[in-house]
Amino acid sequence: MAKKQTYKDFNDTITESILKYKNSITEENGLFGGKPNPMVLPDKYSIENSETPAMLFGGIVGEWKAIQKSEFKYKPHIYAFLHIASSQTACVNFFIPILTNQHASEILKESGVAPKDFDHIDTGSLYKGFQFEFGVGDILENKSGVVTDADVAIAYINTKGEKCLWLIEHKLTETDFTHCGGYNSKSQVMKNNPQYKENCQTCTIEDILKDPNRCYYHNVSGYKYWKIMNKGGKDLYKGEYDKKVGCPFRKGMNQLWRNQLLALALEKQEPNVYKHVCFSVVKHPDNHSLDKSIEEYKKLTKNSPKFSTFTSLDLISAAQKQSELKGWIDWYKKVYGIANY
Repeated sequence: MAKKQTYKDFNDTITESILKYKNSITEENGLFGGKPNPMVLPDKYSIENSETPAMLFGGIVGEWKAIQKSEFKYKPHIYAFLHIASSQTACVNFFIPILTNQHASEILKESGVAPKDFDHIDTGSLYKGFQFEFGVGDILENKSGVVTDADVAIAYINTKGEKCLWLIEHKLTETDFTHCGGYNSKSQVMKNNPQYKENCQTCTIEDILKDPNRCYYHNVSGYKYWKIMNKGGKDLYKGEYDKKVGCPFRKGMNQLWRNQLLALALEKQEPNVYKHVCFSVVKHPDNHSLDKSIEEYKKLTKNSPKFSTFTSLDLISAAQKQSELKGWIDWYKKVYGIANY
């Protein structure tokens, strides 16, 4: 059995692959923190100076432009055009070729990663059946208007003919999922109210359900996470976790929890649009730094079918049967460091 790569091994490999491709575009370096950085493109490739991300696969430029002209356009992250390892741009490069392929539903089913009740993509919904940065403001919007969203959502019809939704979080080189913004907050409110930090470290799920005001997210930021938990979301979190260390959602499980609550809230939305909404994580096959949080989350949810994970290679393997995708597959594997598979 091959030895599992360390994060350094993985990061070195993918960095080398992405840099090689970047150097085929330009050998100039952009600035990050005021200093030249080989992982950043020069300013002429920024969103202000370029029509499309330089790291975008050439075969999807037309489709990408069509998306950005549609009502389902998404807002590029601040470094989506400049950072060559942008997870958002990598997500777009990964999903557009598959989801716009005429055999997309077949690919998803054959890959084994689609929801168990998946029948076919609902191409009449969203943009040809999918949308990047999918979020619904009135469900999980905080006081400042910040919305919880999923990297990509796929609308589908299940085996019973019901309209459903599949939310997916895409990870590339990240070492973990996003931690709790309240727990890590350096705001004056947090400094003046140290009890919030203490609550993070000592309160269990049950404690916060009884008094959500103990949570900074709830009482200060105005997020609705604990309201959703108290309306039935808590039923998903009946598994084991270390209650001695406080709230399980303050570190790596936080982003998983928030995306899952978006899914649960969409199921309960009135009027109801989606009968079932599930959530998955797709990651690079060699990025094992995410595994700890994933396994903890699976344990907490008792391996609920509402949550699943897969790797980019799982879908690529199923897509290989489609000859028209060969050019994209070769490009993607080469650029993102999975050419050895």
